[in-house]
Amino acid sequence: MKKVNSTVLVVFSMALVSILCLLLGASYSYILSNGSAANTETINTGNLSANITISNINYGNMKASSDQDGIASGNYATINIEKNNQYTVYYQLNLEYTSSYTSSALNNYLPLENVEVALFKITGNSVDTANPVMGPIRVADLPVVKCDGTGVESVVKAQYQLYVGKFETGSQSAKYALKAWVADDTDDVFNGKTVSLDVTINQEPYRSKSVYNLTFTGADGAELYLNGQKATSGKFTNIVEGTYTLIAKKDNKTYETTLTIKTGDSVKLDTHSPGEQEVNSAVQKLAYDNKTTVYQIIKKNLAIQNSNNLTQYKLYNMPTSYELSVKPSLDVQDISGINITLNDQTGDVTLSYTAPSSVMQSEGPNIFESVTPSVEVSSGDEGGAA
Repeated sequence: MKKVNSTVLVVFSMALVSILCLLLGASYSYILSNGSAANTETINTGNLSANITISNINYGNMKASSDQDGIASGNYATINIEKNNQYTVYYQLNLEYTSSYTSSALNNYLPLENVEVALFKITGNSVDTANPVMGPIRVADLPVVKCDGTGVESVVKAQYQLYVGKFETGSQSAKYALKAWVADDTDDVFNGKTVSLDVTINQEPYRSKSVYNLTFTGADGAELYLNGQKATSGKFTNIVEGTYTLIAKKDNKTYETTLTIKTGDSVKLDTHSPGEQEVNSAVQKLAYDNKTTVYQIIKKNLAIQNSNNLTQYKLYNMPTSYELSVKPSLDVQDISGINITLNDQTGDVTLSYTAPSSVMQSEGPNIFESVTPSVEVSSGDEGGAA
């Protein structure tokens, strides 16, 4: 195990966008400085009210740890969300990680592929470490959903989608523990670098997204994960539109690709193979533009030593990614017929789609048709991969 210590700058930001705010194009944010005991941001807009508290954020020095030790660590940030309104809504937890480029004095940050995170539910005062909601997963393995900065002699801030949860009608709350640690394969050369993590929380209407249950076949004996959420018998439930890292683990080997789920006219799977591209921006921007992940780009190009050290104006190979189109629906749709092939030599995942022959895929009611909203009565928090 590498004895790497990293100074941790943990600045948590919170952005909650309400239903009315979405219509008006407004947003809210709140900053907590490192070491704050606790603080709460309350937002009231129309019928929407929510309290968000993030606390216990002073990690101090982080050391390289195995996943087992990182999960067992008593250091974590507490994220508490309380909602009191009439709407059913999604909330999205994103991680923002600060990186710097070139070998100049700006290069103070630990490369994001060396930072691992895991998210757990908190019930009462107990953290359910036996059942992670998400992870453990490297930040570099999370899809990039936003990128600020080109990376040319500059600091780059990118957001990575971690988790999507759902609140039903009425008063609801969700409480999570976010743990972060330095990966145990981190080289000693990074000793003393800074880890800068933000947490951003967004909220949007339930009706704005379609929901799917996805069933994969073909990778017999493999464990499948979407952004760290484990499949049951090849099936992922309550998956919303967005971009996900699909990881397969089999015989001590890891295979991965990226899958984007969007609405379309019919069920189809498209392959995105960009091939070589000339690099003139940060690897985070490359990942964002090509709907892939930072870690997949690094593994595809041996010349890239780490995500903070990328030679500009050089040709790099871009990973293949996939895009699954499904008709929009107000109901949860079951999508099967997605086949996985694993390449032992490259560690790549190849996806293909064959429509089930015995029964056509249920399209569900068109989300754009006029419908009369029903009253939903439920309790508890449901979550999907993010």
